[in-house]
Amino acid sequence: MTETTDFLVIGGGVIGCAVAYELSKARATAILVERGEIGQEASSAAAGMLSPLLESDGDDGFARLCLQARSLFPDYLEELRERTGVPIEWHHDGCLYIPMSEEEAFHIRQQNQNAGPSTRMLSRQEVLELEPHVTWFPEPALYSPDPAHLDNAGYTRALAQAANLGGVELRTHQEIDRLLVRGDTVYGARTSRS
Repeated sequence: MTETTDFLVIGGGVIGCAVAYELSKARATAILVERGEIGQEASSAAAGMLSPLLESDGDDGFARLCLQARSLFPDYLEELRERTGVPIEWHHDGCLYIPMSEEEAFHIRQQNQNAGPSTRMLSRQEVLELEPHVTWFPEPALYSPDPAHLDNAGYTRALAQAANLGGVELRTHQEIDRLLVRGDTVYGARTSRS
Protein backbone atom coordinates (compact mmCIF):
# COMPACT_ATOMS: atom_id res chain seq x y z
CA MET A 1 0.00 0.00 0.00
CA THR A 2 1.37 3.43 -0.93
CA GLU A 3 0.73 6.46 1.23
CA THR A 4 1.92 10.01 0.87
CA THR A 5 2.80 12.69 3.36
CA ASP A 6 4.68 15.94 3.19
CA PHE A 7 7.07 14.90 5.95
CA LEU A 8 8.21 11.56 7.33
CA VAL A 9 9.88 11.77 10.73
CA ILE A 10 11.95 8.68 11.48
CA GLY A 11 12.35 8.01 15.19
CA GLY A 12 10.19 8.76 18.19
CA GLY A 13 12.89 10.05 20.50
CA VAL A 14 13.10 13.58 21.82
CA ILE A 15 14.46 15.01 18.56
CA GLY A 16 11.95 13.22 16.32
CA CYS A 17 9.05 14.20 18.58
CA ALA A 18 10.23 17.82 18.75
CA VAL A 19 10.44 17.94 14.95
CA ALA A 20 6.98 16.40 14.68
CA TYR A 21 5.58 18.90 17.18
CA GLU A 22 7.04 21.86 15.28
CA LEU A 23 5.65 20.44 12.02
CA SER A 24 2.22 20.19 13.65
CA LYS A 25 2.43 23.84 14.70
CA ALA A 26 3.18 24.70 11.05
CA ARG A 27 0.10 22.62 10.06
CA ALA A 28 2.23 20.33 7.90
CA THR A 29 1.10 16.84 6.98
CA ALA A 30 3.47 14.47 8.74
CA ILE A 31 3.86 10.90 9.92
CA LEU A 32 6.26 9.91 12.69
CA VAL A 33 7.48 6.30 12.54
CA GLU A 34 9.07 4.67 15.61
CA ARG A 35 10.36 1.09 15.67
CA GLY A 36 9.38 0.63 19.33
CA GLU A 37 7.55 2.86 21.79
CA ILE A 38 7.82 6.65 21.85
CA GLY A 39 10.80 7.82 23.90
CA GLN A 40 11.87 4.38 25.08
CA GLU A 41 15.46 4.28 23.93
CA ALA A 42 18.15 6.94 24.47
CA SER A 43 15.56 9.61 25.27
CA SER A 44 14.42 7.76 28.38
CA ALA A 45 17.93 6.75 29.43
CA ALA A 46 19.48 10.22 29.36
CA ALA A 47 19.73 12.34 32.52
CA GLY A 48 17.75 15.25 31.08
CA MET A 49 20.52 17.77 31.81
CA LEU A 50 20.44 21.15 30.14
CA SER A 51 23.91 22.46 30.86
CA PRO A 52 24.84 24.73 27.97
CA LEU A 53 28.09 26.26 29.19
CA LEU A 54 29.64 23.52 31.27
CA GLU A 55 29.37 21.06 28.41
CA SER A 56 30.95 23.41 25.87
CA ASP A 57 34.57 23.93 24.99
CA GLY A 58 34.38 27.68 25.09
CA ASP A 59 32.37 30.85 24.88
CA ASP A 60 31.64 30.45 21.20
CA GLY A 61 28.57 30.88 19.04
CA PHE A 62 27.34 27.37 19.77
CA ALA A 63 27.60 27.93 23.54
CA ARG A 64 25.67 31.20 23.22
CA LEU A 65 23.01 29.46 21.12
CA CYS A 66 22.68 26.73 23.76
CA LEU A 67 22.34 29.32 26.53
CA GLN A 68 19.66 31.18 24.62
CA ALA A 69 17.79 27.95 23.87
CA ARG A 70 17.92 26.91 27.53
CA SER A 71 16.53 30.32 28.55
CA LEU A 72 13.51 29.70 26.29
CA PHE A 73 12.82 26.28 27.78
CA PRO A 74 10.45 27.24 30.63
CA ASP A 75 8.09 28.99 28.19
CA TYR A 76 8.31 26.03 25.79
CA LEU A 77 7.40 23.61 28.58
CA GLU A 78 4.46 25.81 29.55
CA GLU A 79 3.29 25.82 25.92
CA LEU A 80 3.41 22.01 25.93
CA ARG A 81 1.51 21.86 29.22
CA GLU A 82 -1.19 24.15 27.83
CA ARG A 83 -1.55 22.01 24.69
CA THR A 84 -1.52 18.62 26.39
CA GLY A 85 -2.52 19.22 30.00
CA VAL A 86 0.61 17.33 31.04
CA PRO A 87 3.01 19.11 33.40
CA ILE A 88 6.67 18.28 32.81
CA GLU A 89 8.98 18.04 35.78
CA TRP A 90 11.60 20.81 35.46
CA HIS A 91 14.28 21.94 37.90
CA HIS A 92 16.53 24.94 37.45
CA ASP A 93 18.83 24.38 40.41
CA GLY A 94 22.27 24.96 38.94
CA CYS A 95 25.04 22.46 39.28
CA LEU A 96 28.02 21.89 41.56
CA TYR A 97 30.96 20.16 39.86
CA ILE A 98 33.33 18.56 42.34
CA PRO A 99 36.60 17.16 40.98
CA MET A 100 37.58 13.63 41.94
CA SER A 101 41.22 14.01 40.88
CA GLU A 102 43.86 16.67 40.27
CA GLU A 103 43.29 16.17 36.54
CA GLU A 104 39.59 16.98 36.96
CA ALA A 105 40.48 20.03 39.09
CA PHE A 106 42.71 21.24 36.24
CA HIS A 107 39.83 20.71 33.81
CA ILE A 108 37.51 22.70 36.09
CA ARG A 109 39.97 25.61 36.07
CA GLN A 110 39.89 25.54 32.27
CA GLN A 111 36.10 25.31 32.16
CA ASN A 112 35.77 28.30 34.46
CA GLN A 113 37.71 30.43 31.96
CA ASN A 114 35.22 29.52 29.23
CA ALA A 115 31.95 29.15 31.12
CA GLY A 116 30.83 32.74 31.43
CA PRO A 117 30.40 35.26 34.23
CA SER A 118 27.71 33.41 36.18
CA THR A 119 29.97 30.39 36.77
CA ARG A 120 32.47 30.54 39.61
CA MET A 121 35.12 28.43 41.28
CA LEU A 122 34.54 27.45 44.90
CA SER A 123 36.96 26.65 47.70
CA ARG A 124 36.57 23.55 49.86
CA GLN A 125 34.94 25.64 52.59
CA GLU A 126 32.40 27.15 50.16
CA VAL A 127 31.52 23.66 48.89
CA LEU A 128 31.03 22.36 52.44
CA GLU A 129 28.63 25.22 53.13
CA LEU A 130 26.54 24.13 50.14
CA GLU A 131 26.98 20.39 50.57
CA PRO A 132 28.23 19.37 54.04
CA HIS A 133 28.44 15.64 53.21
CA VAL A 134 31.20 16.04 50.65
CA THR A 135 34.48 14.51 51.73
CA TRP A 136 37.95 15.45 50.51
CA PHE A 137 38.42 16.67 46.95
CA PRO A 138 41.14 18.63 45.16
CA GLU A 139 40.26 22.31 44.88
CA PRO A 140 38.62 24.08 43.17
CA ALA A 141 35.04 22.96 42.59
CA LEU A 142 32.87 24.77 40.09
CA TYR A 143 29.35 26.09 40.53
CA SER A 144 27.09 27.26 37.74
CA PRO A 145 23.54 28.54 38.25
CA ASP A 146 22.72 27.93 34.58
CA PRO A 147 22.19 24.14 34.37
CA ALA A 148 18.73 22.68 34.69
CA HIS A 149 17.26 19.23 34.30
CA LEU A 150 13.92 17.80 33.35
CA ASP A 151 12.06 14.52 33.11
CA ASN A 152 13.15 13.84 29.55
CA ALA A 153 10.97 10.74 29.15
CA GLY A 154 7.90 12.77 30.16
CA TYR A 155 9.06 15.63 27.94
CA THR A 156 9.37 13.29 24.95
CA ARG A 157 5.91 11.82 25.54
CA ALA A 158 4.41 15.33 25.86
CA LEU A 159 6.04 16.37 22.58
CA ALA A 160 4.57 13.30 20.87
CA GLN A 161 1.13 13.94 22.37
CA ALA A 162 1.22 17.60 21.29
CA ALA A 163 2.32 16.60 17.78
CA ASN A 164 -0.49 14.06 17.57
CA LEU A 165 -3.05 16.58 18.84
CA GLY A 166 -1.79 18.90 16.10
CA GLY A 167 -2.43 16.32 13.40
CA VAL A 168 0.80 14.32 13.14
CA GLU A 169 0.14 10.61 12.81
CA LEU A 170 2.24 8.53 15.22
CA ARG A 171 3.10 4.98 14.19
CA THR A 172 4.85 2.81 16.74
CA HIS A 173 6.30 -0.69 16.31
CA GLN A 174 7.00 0.05 12.68
CA GLU A 175 10.49 0.06 11.22
CA ILE A 176 11.85 1.79 8.16
CA ASP A 177 13.29 -1.05 6.10
CA ARG A 178 14.88 1.24 3.55
CA LEU A 179 14.84 4.74 2.17
CA LEU A 180 13.89 5.18 -1.47
CA VAL A 181 16.45 7.39 -3.16
CA ARG A 182 16.59 8.88 -6.62
CA GLY A 183 19.85 10.70 -7.30
CA ASP A 184 20.52 12.74 -4.18
CA THR A 185 16.86 12.96 -3.15
CA VAL A 186 15.00 10.76 -0.69
CA TYR A 187 11.50 10.44 -2.09
CA GLY A 188 10.07 7.72 0.09
CA ALA A 189 10.57 4.93 2.57
CA ARG A 190 9.62 1.32 2.82
CA THR A 191 8.36 0.25 6.23
CA SER A 192 7.90 -3.10 7.89
CA ARG A 193 4.17 -2.70 7.13
CA SER A 194 4.50 -1.50 3.51
